[in-house]
Amino acid sequence: MRMEQAHIAARPAAKNPAPQGVTPGMAMHQALDALQKHQWAEAAKLASTVLHEIPGRPLAVLVLGVAQHRLGDASALATLARAVTLAPVDAQFRYHYAVMLAERGQPELAMEQYRACLDLSPDFGDALWNCGEMFRQLGRFGVVPG
Repeated sequence: MRMEQAHIAARPAAKNPAPQGVTPGMAMHQALDALQKHQWAEAAKLASTVLHEIPGRPLAVLVLGVAQHRLGDASALATLARAVTLAPVDAQFRYHYAVMLAERGQPELAMEQYRACLDLSPDFGDALWNCGEMFRQLGRFGVVPG
């Protein structure tokens, strides 16, 4: 599956207040940077810091979920589902959730999320490719998604 690094979510933790002088915005920027550098634990920690200060911030939840997934945390799927609930019209959120569903052997649910992603952003190439992959894996040749 193709995975973009633009948006990735982190998990809330009540034990991670922001260090003195670090705003939630700064911590969010650092979490995204850590995610792009594949520093999963740091991304999760920073996203948790943001969520301590601003509970339910959708992007922080997304970064936490992606970081958890990369760290092998079983709660990652629930975290990404929460991110989608918080931002249901964000194609990136649905895309990352779909990728994880596919990787966890849930192609039907992944296909639903890819389709929702494409409804929101019809030119989302990676989502279109991955949705086609789900059709192929399920043996649904000749079926036009719609």
